[in-house]
Amino acid sequence: MLAQVAIVAPFVPVGTILPASLGALTLTALAAALVLAARWRVVDTILGGPDKSYEAHRAAGILSMIGLSGHWALASSVGRGIIPPLAETGEAAGVAAAYAMLILAAVSALKMIPYHIWKASHWLMGPMFLIAVYHTFLAATPLAPFSAPWIYLAVVSVLGLIAWGRTLSRHKRGVTTVSVVDVNTVGEAIELTVAADHPLQDYRPGQFATLRDPSLGDERHPFTIAGGTGRQRKFGIAAGGDWTRNLVDRIRAGDTLELGSPEGRFYPKIADSRPAQMWVAGGIGVTPFLAALEAMKPDDRAGVTMVYCYRGTDTAVGLAALRHHADRLPQLTLIEADSSVAGRLTPDQVRSVVGQMPKGAALFMCGSEQLKAMIATVWRDMGQTGRIHTEAFDFRNARQVSDLWKSTQSVLRMLSTTFVPLVPRGFRR
Repeated sequence: MLAQVAIVAPFVPVGTILPASLGALTLTALAAALVLAARWRVVDTILGGPDKSYEAHRAAGILSMIGLSGHWALASSVGRGIIPPLAETGEAAGVAAAYAMLILAAVSALKMIPYHIWKASHWLMGPMFLIAVYHTFLAATPLAPFSAPWIYLAVVSVLGLIAWGRTLSRHKRGVTTVSVVDVNTVGEAIELTVAADHPLQDYRPGQFATLRDPSLGDERHPFTIAGGTGRQRKFGIAAGGDWTRNLVDRIRAGDTLELGSPEGRFYPKIADSRPAQMWVAGGIGVTPFLAALEAMKPDDRAGVTMVYCYRGTDTAVGLAALRHHADRLPQLTLIEADSSVAGRLTPDQVRSVVGQMPKGAALFMCGSEQLKAMIATVWRDMGQTGRIHTEAFDFRNARQVSDLWKSTQSVLRMLSTTFVPLVPRGFRR
């Protein structure tokens, strides 16, 4: 925000600095969200992986809503506009973009709105940005044409539009048609094997790829690759939502799917030069470790201690494969935490494992946010300095209505605690 003020302030009247800066913030944040959605490899690399890009994309969306709210509340027409006959339509375009952003924000925030509607709504981002650009340059504005902030916003606009074009062109890129050759049901999940009629693109253990079932529409969902070489790929898929439930219920051998290119930067270390590591998997989070163990060869180098948390052997995806790898790999220590037998993994149990890890060991985790937070807390409390590696797949990060109400209550309590004591008693009711 301060950067926007610094760019805008010298070129507009004092009374319009704040609304103009908030408008610049809104357009910049929207452009940033489009750039992050375009999934340029260099951007993902800089940020540390696609999951980090999605987190930044979500933050950019929130920032754009903050800028929009302030700009909408404070802005007013100033001057005649660069093309006076179009100034009124520029104002109308701004209002239309604001309403579209509010709808998009509501769809994104509320978990009660189905995933496929949220995903489809995100295709409005490009047209919405185009409308916002129209408003920025054609509405009556205090920014003089070709001034420094005007040029800045023009560059931002062009970059956002290029990113939108990249997203549209990327939709079909790198997609391979594959056939389902095996489906094994494990509780409410499946172990799925697909095959192509030609060698598939190489992947690194820990990466994910998207799958699309044509019978379920145009949606593509990311799933971590659980193994496979040559023409085959394996996946573990849990029924966690409407789309995955439909897939798990209906998928059969012989069905045709579309497989995307491998992506991601969650790489458990398997080379001879690897450091000591602790791997923690919760439920379906075991999949990246299955691929890593499949590619690992027996050796006497740094050890890997793996903790697999599941609820009942009949629901544990990849358990047989893990036990097989534990038998063939002397460097692997497998610890099974079956919550149906001994309850959930506790901090004390984690301490006993972490206490046996050498200093400087690396921690890799894939599972629920609660599990990862607990493990990370114990890891740091016990003085481990090795890097913590995680990957998040809750790209939407929506909330229940009750959660939003609780958050609102917390904010109101904070405000009352902060400001009520400052109000003279005579003015309190």
